[in-house]
Amino acid sequence: MSPIDLLSPIHPIDLEAQRLDNAQNEQYTLISKIALGIFAGIGCLTCNAFLGVVTVVILDSFGIELTENQECMQILEDYEDPLIQKILIASICLFAPIIEEIEFRWGLDTAFQYSQQRLDYDPDSTTSKTMRIAAVSLFFGACHLTPEQGYTNIPIFIITTLLGGALHCLKEETGDIIAPTAAHITHNTVLMLPEILS
Repeated sequence: MSPIDLLSPIHPIDLEAQRLDNAQNEQYTLISKIALGIFAGIGCLTCNAFLGVVTVVILDSFGIELTENQECMQILEDYEDPLIQKILIASICLFAPIIEEIEFRWGLDTAFQYSQQRLDYDPDSTTSKTMRIAAVSLFFGACHLTPEQGYTNIPIFIITTLLGGALHCLKEETGDIIAPTAAHITHNTVLMLPEILS
């Protein structure tokens, strides 16, 4: 046991489980992870479009009015300077997905894993993984809400929570955040294509 393990209040990770994770991670090459992420991002976008339409139809049947755009799109429309618009588009398409994947799929998931270990739960059990995926996905969905969006928050929350769950399942399958990051970048870039091409 290393001195760092002695100082840590967290139980050391089982070496055999870590070896299994490394073996699972080696079954995917970097290129295959990126390709898987791109295809998953397009698949998620298709599902999100369908869910968005269904949610809007249901809310409309109850007489609930929605704003047209998510807040980031409104901010983009407010700036007429092409340089600022390009910086905002790059932030939405590239920087935000990378930061969100590090924050949610890596950081928050790791924190939940360690807390499960401290509570003597097996973090690799199906129940523990399901709890982590649900919790991280709900946080992901909640972080995309703003008061200014009003009822538009309902479809945004549903869609981003389900997107977060799909990205997290992709992370669990591949063993790291490369594929979910590629999927998230693809998702956001395809959503921004009208702005990019205009």
